[in-house]
Amino acid sequence: MSAAPAVEEAVAPVAEVAPVAAAVAVSAGASDELTAVFSGDRALTILFGSQTGNAAGLAEKTAKMAANYELTASVVDMDGYDPASLVGAKRVLIITSTWGEGDMPDNAEDFWQNVNKSS
Repeated sequence: MSAAPAVEEAVAPVAEVAPVAAAVAVSAGASDELTAVFSGDRALTILFGSQTGNAAGLAEKTAKMAANYELTASVVDMDGYDPASLVGAKRVLIITSTWGEGDMPDNAEDFWQNVNKSS
């Protein structure tokens, strides 16, 4: 007997915002801080902590979607990422998960410890 092929379930997005809508929202009397986020440097750092690969896969998908909003995303494993680098980052997205009985992923442990040391 051959196994049935794996089927990836389609997941509806929580919200969809067209890039044009985002630009309009900014121009319609937005704060200086929000205007700064939507202008200039379009870099997005996506940090992921993953034990089984699910969060890593989501980080990759998110990076591809970021291009729709004219963002230049870089996906970075939290393992070995220097928290001091966050100071100069304009946009950071952290995608992580838990495993077992709510344990953090192994590759996020050092990052978490370093962030808590420096705060």
